[in-house]
Amino acid sequence: DIRELPAGNVFLTWMFPLHNGDALGLPGRLLVFFSGLLMAGLFATGVYMWVKKSPLFAGRRSKPVGLSESPS
Repeated sequence: DIRELPAGNVFLTWMFPLHNGDALGLPGRLLVFFSGLLMAGLFATGVYMWVKKSPLFAGRRSKPVGLSESPS
């Protein structure tokens, strides 16, 4: 009976269903899925920003369009 288990064991028993989304049914699984996509998106945007600011890739940048020198 779960009511007779110590609180630590009850907590550990709930960890797996919470981790994979089984505890909350379909909304829980969707929450786990979208939080995983969010982490992947944060990683991708972080790498993009790092590459954009990195001095290693500074020589590969082209001049912005529309900012040509005007003849004086």
